Amino acid sequence: MRLINKDGRVQCTLVMGKSRVAPLRSVTIPRLELNAAVVSVRVSSLLRKELNFDCDEEFFWTDSNVILGYINNELKRFLVFVAIRIKHIRDNSSPSQWHHVDTHDNPADSASRGLTVNQLIETSSWLWERLIRPTRSILQTLMHQSGQQLDDESLRTFLCEAMAIINSRPLTVDPLGDPSHPEPLTLNHLLTMKSKILLPPPGNFQREDLYSTKRWKRVQHLTNEFWTRWRREFLQGLQTRQKWTHHQRDSQVGDIVMLKDDDTPRNRWSLARVEEVNPSDDEHIREVKVVVGDTDIDNKGSRIKPLKTLDRPIHKLVLLPVET
Repeated sequence: MRLINKDGRVQCTLVMGKSRVAPLRSVTIPRLELNAAVVSVRVSSLLRKELNFDCDEEFFWTDSNVILGYINNELKRFLVFVAIRIKHIRDNSSPSQWHHVDTHDNPADSASRGLTVNQLIETSSWLWERLIRPTRSILQTLMHQSGQQLDDESLRTFLCEAMAIINSRPLTVDPLGDPSHPEPLTLNHLLTMKSKILLPPPGNFQREDLYSTKRWKRVQHLTNEFWTRWRREFLQGLQTRQKWTHHQRDSQVGDIVMLKDDDTPRNRWSLARVEEVNPSDDEHIREVKVVVGDTDIDNKGSRIKPLKTLDRPIHKLVLLPVET
């Protein structure tokens, strides 16, 4: 999904991916590619139905010229298998929306052809580079240090936990100004259609758990390591530190910030709003009072607990941009 805000800034994000397993009986490559095109339009229909906004333009991509020929055909009659699927594609999309992408530039090949763990880490076709680089680096380090302690099932579980961590990051903080929307939107909300945060199981998992006979403890320790490292890299990416060659604005009342707490539970991002600023002797703001966001509300939308305020130095906060 490609979004452009009112200031002209562009943001791209992966909303959903889907693949299908090929049947055991022999099926020709063009038919498999045709089924993939059907999956594409079905995902498009699902997203149009579930996402609560209008999409200005929609593009479909395939690396098969045969499929493009099928979709753009107006004269030839097809066999029943092909005709049914082409009708479904044309009922839910227009031939002008379909475009060709080179096989080497097609990220969907990662799902259709299959990748080893090392190939998945090294590939640069997916996601977007600001998040790919730290994720790749952290996974490489963890797999090099402790990958031998995981079997196939444990590795799959660990990668799912890592995916949940990445998808738990806030996509927007605009609703924080609205009391009826106390929690920011994340990719997990869109993918699972649930608002509950998946907290880790109770327990203090140490490095010794890597050698435990209970494999779930190995996974939980590595997941906590991934959370700690990825969260630090992600926050540093939000808080760019450039040379002080020009003046930067101080924190202001109403700013939305993210708290840099080392003890924050996994998959939870502590957000707050600046309520009070405390100028130093040089009139710059180095300490503020913030109100911490709380998602605990009753059935009527009222808060269960009183608002929690904290005094924090600004180096323990990350300022987040909010559309006004």
